Amino acid sequence: MLYRYCCKPNKKTKGKIIFFSFTLSKKRIIHYTSYDQRKRANAAFLTGAYAVIYLKRTPEEVYQALISGNNVSYLLFRDAAFGNCTYDLIILDCLQGIRKALQHGFFDFENSDVE
Repeated sequence: MLYRYCCKPNKKTKGKIIFFSFTLSKKRIIHYTSYDQRKRANAAFLTGAYAVIYLKRTPEEVYQALISGNNVSYLLFRDAAFGNCTYDLIILDCLQGIRKALQHGFFDFENSDVE
């Protein structure tokens, strides 16, 4: 899911980072979602992960941007395994996990084959 999401803005920008491209500097990519709490949390994670991976933002910077504004709260994430979950994760935890995975080479979207 994350790989496919990240492909969309990269395709729109033809792989150029918007902030460093003169021709794209005045354009914006907007991600919108519904009021459904689960969809909002997933959308926040996807956009945040994109910023960590491609825009080289820190998880803390991204999380601050996501929670700024009026009445912003997100559902907690949890372990996807069967059975009782003994802990919950906030979006910041997930973004920090993405950064760690990048640092240790656990994934490389440039050389991934999802098929």
